[in-house]
Amino acid sequence: MYYFSRLFFVLLVAPAIIYSTDSRQDEFDRNTPVARIGNEVITAEEFRWRFEMTIWPGKHKKGYLNTIKQRFLYGMIAEKLLAMEAQEKEIEIDPMFRQQIDRLERMYVRDLLYRDIVRQKVLQEKPYFRKSIEQAYAGSDSIRIENRLRERLRAYEEHLMKHSYEIQNAEFIESLIDEYRLQVDAELFEMLTSSIEKVLEKQYGNDLYTYEEIMFVRDEIDAINNRMTEMHKRQFMQTEYNSWSLREFIDDMYSRKMELTGNQDMPLNRRVRNMVNDQIIDYLITKKAYDLELHKREEVKTELDRWRRHYIAEAYKQKLTQDVRVEDFEIYNYYEDRRDYFKNPVEVNIREILVRTRPEAKDILRQLEEGKSFAELARRYSIRNWSARQGGEFGYFPSTAYGEIGRIAAMLEPGQRFGPILIDEGYTIFELIDKRPGDRAGAQELDEVEDSIEDILLGRKQREIINEKVKELADRYIVDIDYETLHKLDVAGIQVMVVRYFGFGGVFPAVPMLDQILQWSEEWLIDHNLVL
Repeated sequence: MYYFSRLFFVLLVAPAIIYSTDSRQDEFDRNTPVARIGNEVITAEEFRWRFEMTIWPGKHKKGYLNTIKQRFLYGMIAEKLLAMEAQEKEIEIDPMFRQQIDRLERMYVRDLLYRDIVRQKVLQEKPYFRKSIEQAYAGSDSIRIENRLRERLRAYEEHLMKHSYEIQNAEFIESLIDEYRLQVDAELFEMLTSSIEKVLEKQYGNDLYTYEEIMFVRDEIDAINNRMTEMHKRQFMQTEYNSWSLREFIDDMYSRKMELTGNQDMPLNRRVRNMVNDQIIDYLITKKAYDLELHKREEVKTELDRWRRHYIAEAYKQKLTQDVRVEDFEIYNYYEDRRDYFKNPVEVNIREILVRTRPEAKDILRQLEEGKSFAELARRYSIRNWSARQGGEFGYFPSTAYGEIGRIAAMLEPGQRFGPILIDEGYTIFELIDKRPGDRAGAQELDEVEDSIEDILLGRKQREIINEKVKELADRYIVDIDYETLHKLDVAGIQVMVVRYFGFGGVFPAVPMLDQILQWSEEWLIDHNLVL
């Protein structure tokens, strides 16, 4: 049996957001639906949880929060519709996504085990802490001091439960080793660590020690496997009831996203041995969590179901668009229609007002026709913050930039206005301030840009297919949105993507990223007389 070089380590329970609804004065129950999709619902709490932990264009713009909430909800509805349809059609999730779900489940159950340990620490230490405070304030009959004691006690408990808490794990890990009668083949351990070192040295060369963290990619795992081919079937480690071959152990380094950590002064051999030890310990902790049936807890099932639905929606989108192709003549026509744009890209300077909805854009046009200043309206309404601060002005840029905006601007004359047109960020209205000859060195031939043109055209076709499907599903499953509840829902408009840190290691996004599948809602709203 191989004894570990690191039998304890400092573990952090640092949830990405300490989330509580106690401080919010909700006007309705958090389980109130903001949308119904067939027999399923999106609750106020589900919406808030997803919205606050996701980066979304314009979310932080004051005065636009209700509009952004609506667009975000349309994205959530689209994902749910695609997931519902995919489940009915029994679409298979990509093996890579299944691997992610398995990895997530392991992290969740280990996290629950870790939290249970911390709770035990709280229960053990709470009486002693209370007694020490009582002794310190013995004889006092002040209600103010009594309240202060309670506050300090609550603060202490929150510190233990919600902030970093150091657990010396030597005793805990040793108990697991004994409980499961763990054995590791010492010879294979040395051969494996040596192979990992050689692969890393070949991959990174002299730069190896400039990295404090290295996550193994598939190519590196394959290289390690190739070095150990003759040993693949040998048993690397075993417990009383389970065993793992060397091949299984190496492949799991990738699925578990193992990282090589340590400072630059730490020898490579030690960093590699620590990493392999961590994975071995990870097996024991995971096994203990499953033996305690923590994977059956409702919170694990709920979290995994969210991710599973996200992944199956992604799988369905891939299936819908897998046969989409861009023909050579389409690439050629796109280039020819924009020959001046590619051959002699002029530089343009524009003012722009970018808003989220068609009604807002129409209102902007009305105010412009009434003679209001374009620059002042841009400062007040545009959600493209960096240009809004300077009256919507971009400054000179090549007409090959900013997609349709740059292309159209190159065809305008100074003072001419164009829009509104729908782009990825919303509805844009812009006017040309000036244009000037660009640098001929920026001219692009067809063979230089055909790949990027193909990507543009392919993306357009795929988005059209997905949005058409979502609109069809919205009519079939019957979507009902409670706009009043949505607008009353108190949410934070902070622009941030949140990650979750798991007890016993592991980092993952707190919620799935939401794709901007929004165009379907334009026609759907009009069809149902719901244009707001």
